[in-house]
Amino acid sequence: MNDGSLLLPPQILLVVGLLVGAPVSATAQSPSADVAPASTERIEALVASWKEDRRGPYAGIRWFCPDGSVIPARERCDTPGGLQHAMLKPEAKALQTRHGLYLGQILAGTDTDAFWDAGDRHSRLKQYQLGRYLYAVDDGWILRRAQYYRGAFQAEDEAEWGRSFLRHMLRDEDRVRSHFYLLRQAVRDLPQGGAGNVQQRIRATSEAIADSLSAFMPLRVRIHGQPDSSVLGRVRDFRRAREDTLSDELLSELTQLERDLTAVYASDGADRLESHVASLPADHALTDAARSLVSDWPSLAADERVQRGSRLLLRLRRGLPTLDPDYRRTALALSVSLETELLRRAAAWTPDRHRGLLEKGAALARAAAGAGHLELWEWERVSDRLALPAASTVSRSDFDRWVDALRRVAEWGTAMTTAHYQHVVNRYAAFEPAARGFIDDRIRNSVLLPLGRVAGTLGRLQARVAGREHRLLDLDDTGRVRGLTAGVAAGTLHVVTELPPATDLDEDDLYVLEHVPPDLSPVAGLLTSSGGNAVSHVQLLARNLGIPTAAITADQIEALTRYDGTRVFLAVSPEGTVRMVPAERMTEIERRLVAPASADTLITVETEAMELAETDLRPLRDLRASDGGRIVGPKAANLGQLNALFPDHVSPGLAIPFGVFRAHMNQPMPGTNGSYWDYLTATFETAPAGRGDPPLRVRRRLDTLRMAIRDMPLRDDFRAALTRTFRDVFGGPMGEVGVFVRSDTNMEDLPTFTGAGLNLTRPNVVDSSAIFDAVRQVWASPYTERSYRWRQRVLKNPEHVYPSVLLSESVNADKSGVLITTGVSEGGPEALTLSFSRGVAGAVKGEATEMTLVRPRENDSDDAHDAALLSPLRTPTITVLPPEGGVETRATSFHRPVLTAANRERLRRLAQTLRDRLPSVPGVASEGPYDVELGFRDGTLWLFQVRPFVEAGPGKARSYYRTLDAQAEPRPTVDLTAPRPR
Repeated sequence: MNDGSLLLPPQILLVVGLLVGAPVSATAQSPSADVAPASTERIEALVASWKEDRRGPYAGIRWFCPDGSVIPARERCDTPGGLQHAMLKPEAKALQTRHGLYLGQILAGTDTDAFWDAGDRHSRLKQYQLGRYLYAVDDGWILRRAQYYRGAFQAEDEAEWGRSFLRHMLRDEDRVRSHFYLLRQAVRDLPQGGAGNVQQRIRATSEAIADSLSAFMPLRVRIHGQPDSSVLGRVRDFRRAREDTLSDELLSELTQLERDLTAVYASDGADRLESHVASLPADHALTDAARSLVSDWPSLAADERVQRGSRLLLRLRRGLPTLDPDYRRTALALSVSLETELLRRAAAWTPDRHRGLLEKGAALARAAAGAGHLELWEWERVSDRLALPAASTVSRSDFDRWVDALRRVAEWGTAMTTAHYQHVVNRYAAFEPAARGFIDDRIRNSVLLPLGRVAGTLGRLQARVAGREHRLLDLDDTGRVRGLTAGVAAGTLHVVTELPPATDLDEDDLYVLEHVPPDLSPVAGLLTSSGGNAVSHVQLLARNLGIPTAAITADQIEALTRYDGTRVFLAVSPEGTVRMVPAERMTEIERRLVAPASADTLITVETEAMELAETDLRPLRDLRASDGGRIVGPKAANLGQLNALFPDHVSPGLAIPFGVFRAHMNQPMPGTNGSYWDYLTATFETAPAGRGDPPLRVRRRLDTLRMAIRDMPLRDDFRAALTRTFRDVFGGPMGEVGVFVRSDTNMEDLPTFTGAGLNLTRPNVVDSSAIFDAVRQVWASPYTERSYRWRQRVLKNPEHVYPSVLLSESVNADKSGVLITTGVSEGGPEALTLSFSRGVAGAVKGEATEMTLVRPRENDSDDAHDAALLSPLRTPTITVLPPEGGVETRATSFHRPVLTAANRERLRRLAQTLRDRLPSVPGVASEGPYDVELGFRDGTLWLFQVRPFVEAGPGKARSYYRTLDAQAEPRPTVDLTAPRPR
């Protein structure tokens, strides 16, 4: 049992029917759906019971015969080839077969394609890996007592299955290229004979000892954060000093920890590497390179081991498809062992100069690419930024470029792990909180750990060189803190690991969140470990309203938990400097900056020019920018203008004017003595302007109004007009053409307020009755509490919100996203920011998109030097549009870039046209920059929306930001021969 082969995986989250006696719907059978609370409680109870059961989730031992029969253990199969192992209990088997929840899985006899589980994002394999982790950190987890259940599984059968599965998977060259990271992780975790994951066991054992013995905590922190050979002696000394007073159990754990540390640190590692090299083909270039490194390994210094080892890691990855399939598993096993050795040796490489620190970072970044923590094309796009010159002194801009590149590689690698495993961790965490530590454990068992430390050290130096210093309360390591949107705020700090409902967030408080939801309600400030993307609707709103946001690391989130409930001040400058201090330490200037704004700062939206008597439906081709705010919202008006400029690149559409909504609101509202409009105006008469939670009375009336509008009867003349105009515009009747039904109010896409994502869009609606329902839902959407609260922050007259509706023909884009005609986080006003994903509706919900900064081109050369990759795609699923309507989610991979060079060039030309022509168009309320939503379908560019890109001006904070960004005199150059920072 000690190789951990029995370790479970679960696929979770919908255990309703069998477990709680409720009927299981078609939706409920999806293993990716949310689990009902009763189901979660039942799973927790099952897990708890299995931990105490001597058989765990198993009912007994059986023979599983080649003919499919299952017979008692004392009998024998009629034909050779049977497998003997445990059989699941009925409740465990039901969870597995009906709900994809794999607890207590045994590998032997499992179908390889079923285990690969491509239809559910390889969930079954990933859950097996997560199960191994839980087994290691939780004393066997559901096998706590069943670890010694004799015959439950056969280690040799598990290892043979693991080898066979990997050989089968690695034969497909396309799979090797597209799923390199996951396949390599599988080689690391699946039983194949030989030693298990010693590094994981070291961390798990040290954590268990620290939980029982607080005096061991400093050593546990050392082992988890800066592992090196010195910890072996410290653990040995710790045990010897206390062996007369410790329990037998703690002594046993300390002894096991010593043995594992000895195996890792008491040898030079050459024998472990050699065991893999000896099994590679004798006449292959990869074998020659590996043999050369292994033969030199004992005599190499730590820096040489990391440098040469990182080169071999990258070469192994590039050359893997060239190997005969039978040798690919061995090559990956060598790769895994080599990364383990580099993780060991990195701590021993202690550069004493800036150049050496940059060289170490570049080597670890190369190792990260070789180990699959970023894709090869991503490495090609960033590696040229890591090449160091021979000069001893470099400009600050060049130094910034190197440090930013290292920081990005560390972030991309961390995001790779999260993208692969977060969905499985979320499923487990619903009933097993210990699962949340899995991703952190994964990262700490990789070269990303020392790379992150180097990036943090260089980040601190970078801030000092620039004359600024990040401050995050009393945290020391702030080198990887990064400001996202500028602003100042003060309020109570809440560190939230499980996001509550959006409306539970207080707009006067600051929040630390692992992930930012796309429907986030207003908050005073935000720190997150998932930078998301800078042009999501939430980030655009934050930038628009001057809400400070910053990216921090997962470790910093954990460190900030002790400040949960503390009142703090947060400032983020336009240059990205972050300052957070306890509120009582605010300076007088900072107190004035966060004082409540007066009503004079609110915006009044002009409504005098609105033509509410206009109720004729308008084809998009007949609209222009000047119609915005008059007949329809700016979304439809601007898109009509785009259609005039680019007639072949805007899909057909039609707009339902403000006047149609207003006419429907004049109807009697059921349950009241007046019309819908009377109820609306009465609601807003007592609603306070400005920020703050809306009174309970207002919230309740908004709910009533919204529900009433969603059930509002549609006038017969409107139904007839929409049916007729729909066919004329889209070339087919309702029920045959899919359309996006989009809100388009008079209070969004303004020169001073974007309103991005506040109101409803119903995607790809086909059925005629569904289209009419969607129109009413869109009319109701401005009256959600979230939409109301965002508008209240900036508008004096939010009661005068008038929704028009835009229907646009669905475009099933191959890739989609956002073009901003300026540098958002860097690059300046002449740059472009591109944020794209595969599928439809990319980049607007905060997902981790492919972001590229396109600088002004200095010549006609290839754009590779002008296009800097800010972040690669790290969203593992995409949205597509099925013909029958609605949306579907499909898995995607990261091994190819989203945008091609031809795509970028097309977007560059589009941006130039918009800059040249839009400012002079009547009715266009902005001279730029612009925020454009668009997509590609079979190489053709399609435009979906254009609006002003709005940022809150620094205003009275301008001089404060300057002091924040210039706490010391910036240095124009950096001496690479200077001593490294401590």
